[in-house]
Amino acid sequence: MKIKLLLSTVFIFSTLSIVAQGVIDFENTTTFEYLTIDTTNHNNIWQIGKPDKTLFNSAYSVPNVIITDTVLPYPINNNSDFVVQAIYFGSYNLFLNFQYKINTDSLFDYGKIYASSNHGLTWVDITNDTLPANLHWCISNGPVLCPGTLNLPLTGTSAGWYEFSFWSAGANILSTITYKDTILFRFAFHSDSIQNNKEGWMIDNIEFGNYEGIQEFINVRSNLDVYPNPAGNRIRILNNDWKGDVLLSFYNLQGQLLFSYLTRQPENELDISGLANGIYTIKATSNNKIRIGKFIKE
Repeated sequence: MKIKLLLSTVFIFSTLSIVAQGVIDFENTTTFEYLTIDTTNHNNIWQIGKPDKTLFNSAYSVPNVIITDTVLPYPINNNSDFVVQAIYFGSYNLFLNFQYKINTDSLFDYGKIYASSNHGLTWVDITNDTLPANLHWCISNGPVLCPGTLNLPLTGTSAGWYEFSFWSAGANILSTITYKDTILFRFAFHSDSIQNNKEGWMIDNIEFGNYEGIQEFINVRSNLDVYPNPAGNRIRILNNDWKGDVLLSFYNLQGQLLFSYLTRQPENELDISGLANGIYTIKATSNNKIRIGKFIKE
C-alpha cells in the first residue's frame, strides 16, 4: 500500500494524528488500485489521460487527470461514475481532498460525490446543501463555498483550479455502520437533455485518508512553500507566518519520520543530498498550527 501524508489545508488542533492512505495523481499507476471506473455502464465517459480541450488543456500535476472524456464535450442524458476506495480505521475520522475544474450548464449539468460505509449498499450525498451531523465540505482556491451557500456546488464554470475538501468529525453516519474497514467515495456526473458542447468535469490529485484528534478544521491555503521542486541537493522552505519556534518534521513516502529540527527563521535552506530519490513531506508546527508541504527529490 502506498501511503502519503499529503494535505493542502491548514488544521488548528490540539493533538493531531494523520493516517493518510494515498494520493491518486494519475501518473503513478500503482495508486489506480484505489480507483474503479464503472465499466458496466457502456455510456460512462470518465477517462484517465492527458486533457486535450479548449479550457481543459492541462493537468494540475501533468500530464494526466481523470476527466469526462479527454477530447470530446460531454453528451446529453449522461450519468457516469467512478469510485475511490479508502481504508477506514475504526474510530478515526475521514478526509477527502482533490483539485478540479468544471465547465457545465449551471444547475442542470453537475457533479456529485457520495460516500458509503457499507460497501455500496447505501450512499450519503456529501455535496448536499445540508449534511448529516459532523460531516463537512468546503471549496477553496476560488470563492470559498460551504454548505448553505448553494445546493449544487459542483456545477457552472470554475475560474481555474478549485480545491474540494471533505472531512468528518466525531460520531457520524459514516462511522456508526457495521462495516468498519472501507469507505467508498463515488464521483458522479450528470447531464440533462440539452446539448451545450461544454467540457465537463476534470479532477486531479485525489487525496484521502483518516485522522483523529482534530478539534477544528479551517479550510485555509497553506503558505508553506518548498522550492525548487523537483529538487536536487538543496531545498528552501519558506513560511512568512512563522512566529517563534517552528518544528520542521520530514517524512518519507511511507509516512515514517526521518528527522526534525527547530527553527526561528522564516526561510530555511536544507542540504538533502543524503536523501534517496522520491517524494517527501514536510510538516511545520508553530503556534498550535500545522502546515504541510511536499517535494520531489531527483
